[in-house]
Amino acid sequence: MPETYTTVQQFVDAGGVVTQGNCPATLSIVTNMEQVEGADTACPSDDIFIITYTIANDCGSEVSCSQQIAYEDTEAPICVAEDMEFALDEGTPFVTISVEDVVGGITDNCGCELNYTLSQTEFSVINYGVNTVTLTVTDASGNSSVCDFSVEIVLPPPSGQPDPCSGEEVCGDGVDNDCDGLVDEDCLQPEYCTLTQEYYGGYYGDQAWTMNLLEELLTEPLVLGLPGQSFTIADPECVMALLPSGNSLSILPVGDHVSSLGNCSGNVPVRWTGRIRSVILGEAITLALNLRNDVHLAALPLSEGYIDVPEIIIQLLPENPNVGDVLDLANRVLGGEDVGLHDCDYYWMYYAVGIINYSLLDCINTSTIELSCVSNTTIPCGGTLPAAYTTVQQFVDAGGVVTSSGCDGALTISSQTAQVSGAGTACSSDDTFVRTYTVSNECELSVTCEQQITYQDTEAPICVATGHSVTVVGAGSAAITANDINAGSSDACSCELYYDLSQTVFTAENAGSNNVTLTVTDESGNSTTCDVVIEVIVNEPDVNCGEEEICGDGIDNNCNGLIDETCLQDEYCTYSHKDYGGYWGASWTTMISGVIDGLLADGPLVVGLPGQSLTITSSACVVTLLPSGTALDELPSGDVVANSTCGVGSIPTRSDGSVGNILLGETVVLTLNTRLDPYLGYMPLNESCISFPAVIMNLLGANPTVNDVLDLANRVLGGENVGLHDCDYYWMYYAVGIINVSFIDCVAPCTDSLSFFFERQRLFKR
Repeated sequence: MPETYTTVQQFVDAGGVVTQGNCPATLSIVTNMEQVEGADTACPSDDIFIITYTIANDCGSEVSCSQQIAYEDTEAPICVAEDMEFALDEGTPFVTISVEDVVGGITDNCGCELNYTLSQTEFSVINYGVNTVTLTVTDASGNSSVCDFSVEIVLPPPSGQPDPCSGEEVCGDGVDNDCDGLVDEDCLQPEYCTLTQEYYGGYYGDQAWTMNLLEELLTEPLVLGLPGQSFTIADPECVMALLPSGNSLSILPVGDHVSSLGNCSGNVPVRWTGRIRSVILGEAITLALNLRNDVHLAALPLSEGYIDVPEIIIQLLPENPNVGDVLDLANRVLGGEDVGLHDCDYYWMYYAVGIINYSLLDCINTSTIELSCVSNTTIPCGGTLPAAYTTVQQFVDAGGVVTSSGCDGALTISSQTAQVSGAGTACSSDDTFVRTYTVSNECELSVTCEQQITYQDTEAPICVATGHSVTVVGAGSAAITANDINAGSSDACSCELYYDLSQTVFTAENAGSNNVTLTVTDESGNSTTCDVVIEVIVNEPDVNCGEEEICGDGIDNNCNGLIDETCLQDEYCTYSHKDYGGYWGASWTTMISGVIDGLLADGPLVVGLPGQSLTITSSACVVTLLPSGTALDELPSGDVVANSTCGVGSIPTRSDGSVGNILLGETVVLTLNTRLDPYLGYMPLNESCISFPAVIMNLLGANPTVNDVLDLANRVLGGENVGLHDCDYYWMYYAVGIINVSFIDCVAPCTDSLSFFFERQRLFKR
């Protein structure tokens, strides 16, 4: 926790700003620290503190401001997980893992509590083999890290068969001699063949259906289920669209449903991705197509195929069943026939069909392609995106690796480039592209890899600045902004530059020449600096404290911060709209509809600029739309008219319907006030007894008037770039609002005819 500042000078040196009126006194500072959030425990990322600084002078005035100090946690936890293995059989077809099974050695630098999520928690026999699971660890501040671990599912050998792993496969012995998961593969490969739609029913496989093969197999429609409760597929594209299937194990809905290209699913339930939801239906479609692809497959006895069909399904099949019998049973189940399966047994029906599709997969084309992509690369800002490699040889020469086997013929390569971040504008340092390369062989096998290409900005901006002078009156101060000294700083890559000054506030102690450093930073974090000289001129105030105010002499005789106040109160008059701009007070005078109607008699009230404006036509809309909100930005584009409905189109509003732009609210009120008192608009600011922010005064002409402030506010609302940074908009709202509130005390002599009774109260006292 940083120490608090115990002197006013420490407060100013740390960037605080303190300005003092005409009370020649020593300032003192008092601090108070309060924890406003968190438990002040070992989790500092939860803790937020408020330090309140109170500065007082000997004249009895004091003012406070608050600084928020929050602990920040930006470091992700360290994720650690270990691999797991489970053996499943017919008695234990499922296994579930939890976070507690895998977490261990996970640490975090700050968090009291860590949250864990797993990408997969349930596994069954359909997950046979090695499965990659991702563990995500998130700390209390939202920082996350991930780590992968494997869950291997091991299945037992077929019931009653030894598994000696003796070496080469022996055809016909019914044993997986080489322990590769296939029994008698050398016998079966030439004779029985299956393909899979990749991921069908949850299985994985490189040998997927092709459109050409599906067109050959669907010269006659494929019908699943039973008459009256069936599903017909007539189009190859519907096979691709509907598979892989989902995880529901239910039967088909009642009715004969025909899928066509216009409606692939009929009223058969589908998942949100458009895939069918019945995994039995998905497996049955695949097996029916496999039987057409290999006409010998249907007659293959299960005993000769060494396919481990569950005993609960074997009991429902004829004696010495074959593959065709399994598909027939699946169709009867899909068609709603009661074959003697309980709800929990439908899983084994799906498994029996799927294991046939999967067990004979390796008898088809065993061609392979493996890719290692060309390395990720960066491009200098302003550079051109490199051309993609159009031949496999170019890809290899650039550092890519391609290995292939099992298919004669040349490999082909294609690429596709997509922008994944940035806006694609002149700020090319923001842009990142992913180029996907696809290598294919003549056996219709394709493999992809990705290369990331990122624009990189390492060049610092060019800093250009010019000197500036400010005037300090007495014990007061003067401020500068980067706009005052920036003289055309630029950058080759960034759309936006950020500016910082080593010193912004000057007092009489800085009289003479002061070296100030301007730091310019681009969007990629590259910075450069340049130095300028700020001349500080000190003038003594023209005051004669201790006397009564003399009307018209232009002097603050009684040193209360107001010049000729007794003259101004009777000469310049304003109303406030109660609560406008966030102010409130029961004793404030509120503009009433009758007064506003009179002020709108000469025409509607218009704020902003043509093409980006708001027009108000009725007093009711003034009352409805004000008080304003707290946003300080410009109006949205477009000319909006608030008629009797008081709608404001795209202008943001708060939940109560009032406008959500405080500068807009203040400008509406000041526009009405200049109609209420025509002399107010022409009042020179130096006669107003108001201290206006230097950042606004620098944007006004010589000897500015209230009308000049109003004009500047309209230009800001109308979207004109007048030279204000985001943090300066507050002072624009303040400059307009301080005029509205400073002359409320003159209301009584202006409105006697309205029989207005109110308590006179000055809002701002110095």
